[in-house]
Amino acid sequence: MSKSKSKNYTISMMARACDVSVASISKYVKRNGLKPVESGQNNAKLFSEADFQRIKSYYKTKRENEEAASQSPHVTNADLINHLQETIDGLREQLSEKDKQIERQNTQIDALTQAVGNVSDLTSKVAKLTENAQQLQLAEKVNVNESEPVKPVNDEKNDDEKQEHGAIWRWLHGKD
Repeated sequence: MSKSKSKNYTISMMARACDVSVASISKYVKRNGLKPVESGQNNAKLFSEADFQRIKSYYKTKRENEEAASQSPHVTNADLINHLQETIDGLREQLSEKDKQIERQNTQIDALTQAVGNVSDLTSKVAKLTENAQQLQLAEKVNVNESEPVKPVNDEKNDDEKQEHGAIWRWLHGKD
């Protein structure tokens, strides 16, 4: 371990001096981003005198605040009961408001569910009407062209393009 002008401290040394646990000092070091100034034997982290004074001051102030809080006037049971009853009443009001909000949301959900059902019914009716309209158009086309049957749309061959049957086929099928 190299010697420097100011004394360096390990976490264990600082914990003993501040009368707190090693874990508490480690958490403080991590939370406040303190960096060791060097590494000692067995890779022990050594912190500067300034870091040690900062940590010592923190735990001294913390201990004083805890003592001051413990010396505050004690709360009587009646005061505690009143405070807790007020808290309970406030929570009941919040719960009542939440119940009202849930009821409003349930009403909205019911209305939306009904609307979705109506849209579904309308969609099926529109599909049926579309099908009926197509059948009507097809029937009108057949009535207009009674002499000519309606040709499928995908039939690409015209009458001119169809091949005529030979004489033997016509003779066998009686199509002279």
